[in-house]
Amino acid sequence: MQLFSIGLFVLNKDGSKVLNEDGKPVETYTIDDIMSYASAWTGFKGRDARGGASASNRHKDRSLDPLYINPETRDHFPKSNLYGGFIGDQVALCNDLPDKAFLRKGATYKILGSDPTPTMLSSDVAVEMNPDRPRMELLPSSPLFNRLCSPDSNGDCTFPSKVVLEDNLFYDDAAKLGLEYKVDTLRTVQMKAGMSHPMYYEYIRQPCVEHSFYSDAKKVIQGQVNGDAVQDNVMCADPTLPVATSMCLEPGAEQSVGGTVHCNYIGERMTYDSAIDTCAAKGLELGEPWLFTHVEPGPCAQGASFLDFRSWTNSTCQVKVKVSFDAGKVAIVHSPSPDHGGMANTEPSVSEASLNFFKTPWTNGHFPSLNDCLSIESCHVHDDESCICDTEVAVNNVFTSSSEISSIADLKAALHIGAADPQSFEDGHFTNIGSCEIDGLTVYSTGGDCTSFNSDTIFSFEWKSRSFFLKNIKSEVYISGSSFAFRNPVQFISVVQTEARDAYHETDEVLDSLFYHPSHPPFLAMRLAQRFGLSNASPSLIERAVTAYEAGSYESNNLQFGSGKYGDLGALIAAILLDREAREPVLDADQSHGQAKAPLDQVISVFRSMGLKYESPLVVPTLIDSYDMIGQGSYESPSVFNFYLVEFANPGPVQDAGLMSPETSLYQSYRLLYLLDAMSTTVKFGVNDCPRLPRFEGWRVSSPFQCSTVEGNTEFSPAHFSYWPSSVESVQSIVSELSLLLTSSRMTASNEALIASLVQPIFDTGDVAKATRAAQQYILTTPEAHTTGIARISENERQIAGYESKPRGPYKALVFLNFSGGVDSYNLLVPKGQCGSGEDGYAAYAASRGNAVCQEFGVHSDFSLLADLYNQTIFFANIGTLFKPLTRHDDWNVGDLFAHNAMQYNLARGDPYDEAPDTGVFGRLLDMLQKQGHHTSANNVKGDKQMLQGFPEYQNNIYEVTLSDPKDLNQYPTVTDLFDVAKQLNGVGELGNSFFGEAWADSVSTALFEHEQQLAAAAAGIEVSDYPLNGESSLSKGLNAIANHMLSRNFRNVNRDIYVLREGGFDMHKSSDGLAPAFQDINAELGKFINEMKRQGIWEDVAIVFGSEFGRSIPTNSNGGTDHGWGGHAFLIGGGVNGGKILGDYPHPLNSAHDQYVRGRMIPTTPHEFVWNGVAQWLGVRADSDLDLVLPNRKSFSECDHFTDKDLFVDGACDCTIIDGACSCQCDTVTYSPTVSPTLSPSESPSSEPTSHPSSLPSVIPSVSPTLNPTDSPTAELPEGGILVNSIIDSDGSYEPFGCNSWSRKWASVDGSLQKFHCDRTDLYNVPAGQVFSPPYVQATIAKKVRVYAGDANANVFPIDVTLEGRVNPEAPWESIGSGDLEFMNNFERNVRSNAVFIESTYESGDVNYTYAEVDFPSNNAVYSDYKVTFSGTRKYEETRLQFAELEIPGMLLPPPPTPPPSLSPSVSPSKVPSSSPTLNPTDFPTAALPDGGTLVNSIIDSDASYLSFGCNSWSREWASVDGSLEKFHCDRTDLHHVPAGQVFSPPYVQATIAKKVRVYAGDAGTGLDPIDVTLEGRLNAEAPWESIGSGDLEFNNNNARNVRSSAVFIESTYESGDVNYTYAEVDFPSNNAVYSDYKVTFSATRNYDSNRLQFAELEIPGMLLPPPPTPPPTLSPSVSPTAPPTAHPTHPPTPWPTAAVADNAQAVNTILYPGSVESFGCSRTVRAGAAIAPTTEKFFCDHLDMPKQDGIWVDSLTFSPAHGKLSVAKDLRLYTHNNCGNCDCVDYLLEGRVDASSAWEEIGSGDFPWRGQATCRNSRGITINSTFESGDSDLCYDSVGFPSHSTPYLDYKYTCRRTRGNHRYHQVGRIELAGYILE
Repeated sequence: MQLFSIGLFVLNKDGSKVLNEDGKPVETYTIDDIMSYASAWTGFKGRDARGGASASNRHKDRSLDPLYINPETRDHFPKSNLYGGFIGDQVALCNDLPDKAFLRKGATYKILGSDPTPTMLSSDVAVEMNPDRPRMELLPSSPLFNRLCSPDSNGDCTFPSKVVLEDNLFYDDAAKLGLEYKVDTLRTVQMKAGMSHPMYYEYIRQPCVEHSFYSDAKKVIQGQVNGDAVQDNVMCADPTLPVATSMCLEPGAEQSVGGTVHCNYIGERMTYDSAIDTCAAKGLELGEPWLFTHVEPGPCAQGASFLDFRSWTNSTCQVKVKVSFDAGKVAIVHSPSPDHGGMANTEPSVSEASLNFFKTPWTNGHFPSLNDCLSIESCHVHDDESCICDTEVAVNNVFTSSSEISSIADLKAALHIGAADPQSFEDGHFTNIGSCEIDGLTVYSTGGDCTSFNSDTIFSFEWKSRSFFLKNIKSEVYISGSSFAFRNPVQFISVVQTEARDAYHETDEVLDSLFYHPSHPPFLAMRLAQRFGLSNASPSLIERAVTAYEAGSYESNNLQFGSGKYGDLGALIAAILLDREAREPVLDADQSHGQAKAPLDQVISVFRSMGLKYESPLVVPTLIDSYDMIGQGSYESPSVFNFYLVEFANPGPVQDAGLMSPETSLYQSYRLLYLLDAMSTTVKFGVNDCPRLPRFEGWRVSSPFQCSTVEGNTEFSPAHFSYWPSSVESVQSIVSELSLLLTSSRMTASNEALIASLVQPIFDTGDVAKATRAAQQYILTTPEAHTTGIARISENERQIAGYESKPRGPYKALVFLNFSGGVDSYNLLVPKGQCGSGEDGYAAYAASRGNAVCQEFGVHSDFSLLADLYNQTIFFANIGTLFKPLTRHDDWNVGDLFAHNAMQYNLARGDPYDEAPDTGVFGRLLDMLQKQGHHTSANNVKGDKQMLQGFPEYQNNIYEVTLSDPKDLNQYPTVTDLFDVAKQLNGVGELGNSFFGEAWADSVSTALFEHEQQLAAAAAGIEVSDYPLNGESSLSKGLNAIANHMLSRNFRNVNRDIYVLREGGFDMHKSSDGLAPAFQDINAELGKFINEMKRQGIWEDVAIVFGSEFGRSIPTNSNGGTDHGWGGHAFLIGGGVNGGKILGDYPHPLNSAHDQYVRGRMIPTTPHEFVWNGVAQWLGVRADSDLDLVLPNRKSFSECDHFTDKDLFVDGACDCTIIDGACSCQCDTVTYSPTVSPTLSPSESPSSEPTSHPSSLPSVIPSVSPTLNPTDSPTAELPEGGILVNSIIDSDGSYEPFGCNSWSRKWASVDGSLQKFHCDRTDLYNVPAGQVFSPPYVQATIAKKVRVYAGDANANVFPIDVTLEGRVNPEAPWESIGSGDLEFMNNFERNVRSNAVFIESTYESGDVNYTYAEVDFPSNNAVYSDYKVTFSGTRKYEETRLQFAELEIPGMLLPPPPTPPPSLSPSVSPSKVPSSSPTLNPTDFPTAALPDGGTLVNSIIDSDASYLSFGCNSWSREWASVDGSLEKFHCDRTDLHHVPAGQVFSPPYVQATIAKKVRVYAGDAGTGLDPIDVTLEGRLNAEAPWESIGSGDLEFNNNNARNVRSSAVFIESTYESGDVNYTYAEVDFPSNNAVYSDYKVTFSATRNYDSNRLQFAELEIPGMLLPPPPTPPPTLSPSVSPTAPPTAHPTHPPTPWPTAAVADNAQAVNTILYPGSVESFGCSRTVRAGAAIAPTTEKFFCDHLDMPKQDGIWVDSLTFSPAHGKLSVAKDLRLYTHNNCGNCDCVDYLLEGRVDASSAWEEIGSGDFPWRGQATCRNSRGITINSTFESGDSDLCYDSVGFPSHSTPYLDYKYTCRRTRGNHRYHQVGRIELAGYILE
């Protein structure tokens, strides 16, 4: 539902996607949301058969009747919405409805007629019809009687079918005597006064919700209570709600006395207090019965089922919460007091064993952990590893006065609880106190004014044509005895009394949540625009249409469309159809304008425009059976996703332009030719059902009709074209009129002239009718007839040809059987026996589809072929789309998992990170095969073109394999040359040709070429004979077509075929009954195909892979089917397959005990890449670089985990082995293919002159690329002694963008990778943009070039030119170095975006593997320290974005100054304050003396070292062990837990080292994965033996607390101490002074010995770097840059302020931080970090979600590097408030400084801000701050703390917020100023 109403991504009003801070689209919903919304569609049932359209002989049409909801099967628990709340938010609470709500405004009554049985409330029909039961009878004097009667002018009742009370009914004292005025609620009412038969109405309570958790609950019981006094199905009910009846006992009743039920009318429900009163009125008391059987029920329960109602008791009951540890989801638990039998038999759905979890927002995002559960007194751990706790409900006001409300939007966001319409209460109950100066708001109060709101205050407003009433309260549920709290969920359906009425209300609210979602209007507008002629409507049109839809109104030419209410579809359609973009003819000339017409639309359009005339009104072509022929048919959509995907882009110009053309996905060759031939047949013979001819069929009468063989004879057809030209004076008039009717006069002049010239000879014979038919048929082949837009086509036919020479090398073919829908492959491959525990494997599987470790498996009995050919079959267990190794403990919930379209797309692409855009896995494979010299063919058989799409430069055309034998086209012709002429009419496209016309023309030309090839092959006798085709099986037709096509392999000169055949029908939610016949069909047809392969002698050369987009859920659903899963099983079968085995891990057990099990689904352990790797090698792709291109995600997994062709095939050439812990792969040499393939079929004639561009894939890459833009300037000589480097700027320098509204990833411009820099230039496209760089070197530099690498977006966002300037220091003016245009190589081909792909460039040349542009400055020899790079604009002038991947300034590093002053700050500073953490594991060994001159460092290994892991099956993030962050290293030790594991390091230093310690930081997983001990060894070089340094146990500090896993959290350690902010263990080797160059770290085991994983976050070896050798060899590029400039850090004690600060060379400024760079730490998500120092009140935002707390408090930091680069003295710290969330203000700070980047931070000041205990005013965003050195901006809200005695100068500053006012999840600030002095 949500997929087709709001789409996958959050949209802006113009249809563009909303992006997060990383530039990625924001998803509209998650998998949790899918599960929640799915539960809202439970309980729906089909209607029983009835007469008329649903009579038994038309039972299939029962779907005409609406479904109904069975409340017993409806999920009745809370459901989360898409806004972080619940379905039912802002709906009135049921216990807040006015007293006697059934008599007040909004009450609804529905007529039942003479049957008293309610339709919306639970009831027993027999009881309802029992005349002896008391009923709610309305007296004629009752106001309700009168309203329901609705008498006419004669006073006779009219009994409306539905009555809604428009105002409150007035009851005087007499009327109040009526029974209805004495009850809490109504069910049905009886009206019989003066009537022959009673009339009944059912009361439908207005929509309302209940809180899931409530205080003072009372026990309600249901069912009999027998002699044992034990009650069943006990629940806790809210005493304020009428959900149960009375249970009355005799006062002081003995044990033997039972209870009785008393009431005012049949089925009455009452509140707890009313139940007490009811019993008291009978002289009884409410109680808990010892006995309650059929003889004691009382007058209201006689004859009723005991399960029809619940009864109040006087016993207490507690509502508890059950919390899951992994996700914080909660379940409701009812805990009643024991009954008289000593039992507490709770209803299972709310018992402690309940698994009915749902999502709820926790305060600050924190919920109890296992440790919390064990420590909280009110909690206990349940057997299913969840936490059950007592609860307390707190209700508080949200607003106290109107001053706290800035707008209705803020109010709507803050209030979640609805209220009843104040006008439905008694007069005077509420007072309207006006708007409180808030536009559009009305406030109702029970007392007070706008300055004193209370919990009864109601806010009313209109929003999107809806009236809202919101209550000024919030309800929170606290876990007793703790600070953990969550928002009290709401639910429509009571867990105590489930009613259909509430399920219907809930369904309406679910639909409303989608209907009013902000993405719904633009999503719907885009989809309707596509259907109404614009495949790629402009954002401005979408925004105009959305505006009309939201306003419910659209005006055009003084005509008004729409009702004026939100969501008016008429207004939306009018806005699309009448927009100038849809109607302006000039736009047809735009190549991207318009659409390709869908085949069914086109057929119907032709029928109408040519005046289809029916001979009989009952004989009508329905087009029902047209899907197989033309791709569409009436009511034949193959899936809920329509006939085509809306996102489809036809390969070629459409795809290259980034556009969509959904209808072109139906452009299969055989379908296009059938469409054209059937249209020709219709022109010639009318609409017929003649089996000899292509036709449009689907008749409601018996057929076939009689056939004619005389062209133009329509007498046998029940319908024919009645068109006759309005003028027959000339051929031109006929062709022009037909062009108007069939192409909207879009026919090109050349095509019109060609058609007229061909028709003229026929016209000259006087046969105007034949001439007209000829013109019709010619026109109907043109692109103008089948697309909109202007086609610019030449008369030159497209040159399409196959291979002319014979291929070298044997034939091989891959057939991929893509069974879409999600095959239940757990029903295909089943464990059978020989299980590790000795149990029956199948019995365990059958119990829950779980099994033990089994050695014997079986296949489905209807797929016996796999058993028969097991030795030629390999099964792949638990395979699926996987972007990296995952378990349920990882962040696995990414992307559109479990969605058909998304997972089919992922399967086809095989490229999760979009490194090869617009290509498919098989297309890339064929490209690499062609590169090897193979003759390849990409063959689509009803499959997926995307899977076969390759790179454009290889020109691997995708061929459509027809399902039927080729037949002659144009039988009984009007003109014999129809399809020859069609080639001209669809000729080579000219400049400006419509993208859609190009797609049509290219597809038709290709189809005609393929058809001619098929006819030629058939004429040569190349045709499969005696193939046992099953005409009823789509699979049989497909495999027969493949067999025929393979037989023509020699005719086609092809030796590598890949076929994709797609079969649907496996999405078996409702039942798995269809699986057996489907397997029978596959089994039979695959057997026939294999036999044919054997007959052709190529069975050993064919590989067949069976796969699907995903597997199914493990447990079956309530319908006996299965739901969308993830991992499943696949198989490979072939004559050359090395079979008889199962590869991959078959999951065991298949339940929540397995690490891959999530929500009844298995996370795959075998990615598709593993299989395609071996298949690609077998086909001939063996080089790692080629395999990486075919499988871009291959690098995400260990190479040795991939299957090789030796694993899969008997003649495999490649194998991988692990040697000394390292993976080594080798392939045997194959020499039959040439190394370079000839050009196969150029699409156009070669140009007269060769191009200036080299081949994009040269066979040999020159070591140095030529300069891209040579200049005429002379080359300046460079000084001696300098070093030429690839770039004199890098990420260690400072950099600041300009000319951007905002930017993201500014560091990406100099990080050496293909991650991209993004600059938002909205409304700034005429302003130059760029960046200022200060290189990190002591020495000055000379720039010689500027080099810019392309990003991953289209070329429009590339910079068009560049200007480079330099300056000698920050105070000096900028001086020009040079400028030039940026001409990107590789035809502007985009680079893949990745921060894991690093550029390898030199001074001489950029990295030729990637696209870049370069401008030289050969004559420059000016020396500068800073550089400014400016781009005047982008390639598209008005583009709002500037993007590129990397910027380099190749040049020279000059030698440092001859006598630099000594550095006051060594590269690693000893800590001024002793570490608070002593050595964790002190030893008894004496400390060895260390050599003089060495440098003590925190670790002698780092990420520049080489490192190699051992003792692991596989590993991930090997680099993470030495990257300095808390990202974790993972080692898979399955079956290797007894083998030591570790890593070997070769530090990156020239000098040798001495190791003194080993330090290991804990990971984020359980302690069982920590290493338990460590051994360190060293060696002098790679040939020397390892020598022991020492060993010891690893005892982690912080009570083994876990470190957060993050590559953005960096460890700050020293030689003396690890980073005490994080958990680590350390082993010392004080007596070691041995010198080594390499080190080996070994861990003998993990803390949990049997763990199959070893994980840790970081490994450090603190020690000494010895001085380098006395005469080191010269190096051109030192790996470590010289130290930073010497600092002026004073050594004398600080002096009182202002002595040092007012020196003559000091400049007083309002802030020393701006401009500068900002980095944040301690935030899981940061927004606008630069806003923290910007000169306006823009908001910096830090999210602490999932970040560890320090002593229960969130802490985060900001570091500042001012751009002035000078020392400064801080005097006053000021914080300006942001626009909301006072609890997000920082109230406790720490300010520190340092003299350079290598120095330790030193405290300047710390403590509370004065505003800590105060409410603070708010600043609006974007206000310019006018502050001075002396004072902040007095017009704004800020707080400050001064440092009057501080005088120490620093270069950088660090500000830490140690607590926010509410210890809030978010830390926000408007601006931070640090007033002080900048020293000159």
